[in-house]
Amino acid sequence: MVSHIIALFSCLLLFCFITLGIGKFSILSSYSAYSKKWKEVCSFPLNVWSLVTFFAAAMLVPILINIGEGNPLQFTGFFAPAYLMFVAVTPNWESDKFEHIIHSVAADLCAVAAIVFIIFVAHLWYVMFIAFGIILICALVTKTVKSALVFWLELVMFLSIYVTILLV
Repeated sequence: MVSHIIALFSCLLLFCFITLGIGKFSILSSYSAYSKKWKEVCSFPLNVWSLVTFFAAAMLVPILINIGEGNPLQFTGFFAPAYLMFVAVTPNWESDKFEHIIHSVAADLCAVAAIVFIIFVAHLWYVMFIAFGIILICALVTKTVKSALVFWLELVMFLSIYVTILLV
């Protein structure tokens, strides 16, 4: 029960932050593109995008590991948010070549781990199709399918993992 509350807080934190980012900067090409924007407008010593992303991801670790208990692929419940934490600590990915490599690899591995978790651990493969449909409607309504394709696909994965948590 406590881990569900923590996951719900993670969901609220991440989606409220994304909504705030869209309101402030419009729909950007990717979720990571907001890192530079937040750094420009926030005088906080640490990048607020990094903090929110890191903590939203970290809060998912306990429940995903718990959901995967007894499954040989349980480790994906740890690695999906862990890789997102690596993404979070590389906010200068656009200007720093080393960060760009870490950021890109971690983002790809995060998506793969999340997909494996949803399909083979939670056995809720259809959640991704439902999330895709919901997010596609948003992308079509905003007429940003092409300009923000990566952003929308990232939102599909975020929504999919949170819905999976709620359904298990």
